[in-house]
Amino acid sequence: MEEVKEQDYSLNPGRYVGVVIEEDGKTEEEFIAEVLDLNSQLNKLEEEALKLTSVIGHNIRFLTKGEA
Repeated sequence: MEEVKEQDYSLNPGRYVGVVIEEDGKTEEEFIAEVLDLNSQLNKLEEEALKLTSVIGHNIRFLTKGEA
């Protein structure tokens, strides 16, 4: 209650919940390299997903061929 009184009775959550930024020890260059690597991995996974979607679609059409 004391903290609420100190905050002039404001119940805005932003006054009570802070964001803690943890230092990971990486340089800006290391961070950028990691983000680029993760983006590259994401692009490969997206390409794989498109191929799998095509295969699944083909298999469904094959399995349901001639059915109503």
